[in-house]
Amino acid sequence: MTRYVGATAIGWVLAAAIGAAVPAAASEKLEFAPAASWVRPILAPAEADRDQARDIYAVLNRSLQVRFADDGDSTYWETLVQIQTPRGLGIARPTVHWDPVNATIIINKAHLIRNGQIIDLLARGQTFTVMRRETQLEKAIMDGELTAVLQPDGVEVGDIIDFAYTRVRRIAVLGGSSESLWSNIGIGMAAKRETRFTWPARKPLRWRLSDDMPVPTFVRTGDEVEMSLNLDAYKQPEVQDMAPNRFNRFGEVQLSEFTSWSQVSALIAPYYDRAARLTETSPLKAEVAKIRALSADPKVQAAAALHLVQQKIRYTYVELGEGGFVPPSADLTWLRRWGDCKAKSALLTALLRELGIAADPALVNTVDGNGLNERLPALVLFDHVIVRSVIDGKPYWLDGTLPADGGLDDLSPPSEEWALPMTAKGEELQSLVGPPLTRPQAELHVALDASNGLDGSVGIHIDVVTHGSEAVMQDQRWQTVRPDDLDMALRKYWRVVYPGAEIGAHRVYFDPASMEMHYVMDGATRLKSIALAGSDRRAYPIRNVEVADNSEVPDRTPGLHAYAPVSLTFPMFNRTTVTVRLPNGGQGYEAAGQQIDRVLAGIEMTRHFGIVDGVFTAEVSQRTLVPEISLAEVKAAADEIDALSESGVLILTPGGASGAAVVNGSPASAESDNAQMESVPLPARPLAEGSPEPVDPAGMSFVDLGNFYAGGRN
Repeated sequence: MTRYVGATAIGWVLAAAIGAAVPAAASEKLEFAPAASWVRPILAPAEADRDQARDIYAVLNRSLQVRFADDGDSTYWETLVQIQTPRGLGIARPTVHWDPVNATIIINKAHLIRNGQIIDLLARGQTFTVMRRETQLEKAIMDGELTAVLQPDGVEVGDIIDFAYTRVRRIAVLGGSSESLWSNIGIGMAAKRETRFTWPARKPLRWRLSDDMPVPTFVRTGDEVEMSLNLDAYKQPEVQDMAPNRFNRFGEVQLSEFTSWSQVSALIAPYYDRAARLTETSPLKAEVAKIRALSADPKVQAAAALHLVQQKIRYTYVELGEGGFVPPSADLTWLRRWGDCKAKSALLTALLRELGIAADPALVNTVDGNGLNERLPALVLFDHVIVRSVIDGKPYWLDGTLPADGGLDDLSPPSEEWALPMTAKGEELQSLVGPPLTRPQAELHVALDASNGLDGSVGIHIDVVTHGSEAVMQDQRWQTVRPDDLDMALRKYWRVVYPGAEIGAHRVYFDPASMEMHYVMDGATRLKSIALAGSDRRAYPIRNVEVADNSEVPDRTPGLHAYAPVSLTFPMFNRTTVTVRLPNGGQGYEAAGQQIDRVLAGIEMTRHFGIVDGVFTAEVSQRTLVPEISLAEVKAAADEIDALSESGVLILTPGGASGAAVVNGSPASAESDNAQMESVPLPARPLAEGSPEPVDPAGMSFVDLGNFYAGGRN
């Protein structure tokens, strides 16, 4: 799916793809002509900004001008750069990137200014070299983009390069409507900036600016409207730590002719409806018959159709020409056995509809969808296509580009926040943010066998489990790893999961029946102990039972959006279970610590533990309940979260005994290192209340494998 990019580059070597608005007659060849009459060219270089005095080059002027018209939209970009040091000579390379199917590039000027004298590089016979680079083939992406580069002769320190071009584009699927999205439009130094947008008064363009942008100036001359921005004094605000993305979008200018999301939906829907229509002799009808034979349950059928698309069609992203917006037919995709998100979604829609299951493709934004509902409706805001299938009144969001999922009930929640289903009647944005998870995404199980004594070597069994779609993706990643590399990676992993453990037999395996990925290790470890002041009992701190990391209060900069909400990882639900088989059937042993059931800063934290039938068991979980909370809530909860992060759990030995097993009525001697541990007072009764002193900080708080969280907020 094509996604426009805002003006983000610094300096004058700028790609034509920067600041995309909307596409006219296209060409693989550069055209050369003076700027159009609607352009306001730069007449003279500005004086260098003193803030750039020590830079290798100085940007003197930067002009961005956009013209919206019924027959295509044009973007004019002119930049003047002065070379200030020998190192700065390396940037003297005018460069343009463009899609030759949808755009034409017109080179308006390439001048070298030396001591006030203008030297026309093109008039001297210097030319651009045009090449097709395909820089993302390793990611299975083909965009067909061309690059044109001019290597000017004779550039010296002190010279000024004046380069200007116009890109004319028209995207047929927009039907003559205009839309444009620019991001970070004021980034980078420039002594003088000009930013203006013009359009015929009859064209009903609406505009929206990010909060940091200056108030625009409007001028109407006859039937022409001009919107301009004075950015000479503009400075981009600081990014606010942990704020939702919508509060950290700066330098953003959006213009759109669309008045509603349903208008965008209805505009694009016919292309997908046509692509999802099977021919009478389509080979896909045989595949549909096989799926019907599996089950009469529509959920089973939908899952089978999804698996077919995920497993049989390899992913290749195609952005060539209208391929950036229009999907190929389902029959063609099946014949090719490859396709991108558009092709896979059209194919999946065709299969589901042939099965009699309601299905519509839907546009989503995978990168910057937060606050999408607050923006002007536009196609430019989407970069991916999935499918909405409704079964028994419940919507399921299916992504044919992901590895094979399990049943529909095993699907991981969509990572996107908003979707725009494409239907002939048109639909509004649909929120994809669901309720808190009811099943953990990942689980850590630690089983310690101390039946022969808590001192000395203790057997350990660890099982890390991930579920659903994430488990499938992890399985596919590990299948590409050589056995020796896998062994090395797992050994590093276990050293993070349980530092100090002796790593024994270990393996990783996927269970297709339960859709679970398991990381399993059997080994040995040693438990630390603490002498309790005023008592002959010893305490053994248990790892992995912390309910929280230290609190994170955002480091906010005074200024714009300093009090924005705090973004949480949502949805997130992780659970840890620790068991310890105790000596002597657990007789006389007690557990001390704080039982926890708290909701703090939008996170539900639980910890429950006890000793039953000689086995100590602790279960700890962290679950986010909302996507974001107020900054005030975070600050108010910080002290309590810090206290909980230090709240551990202890196993207390019987009075008059160490943690060793009793042999012939006498306890074995404690390990020498235990005797050197710090003494702490015995926790007050009742044991289930209060917090022991801080113990063993070496317990795992975060394990980064397959996005597994063993604890904490991040």
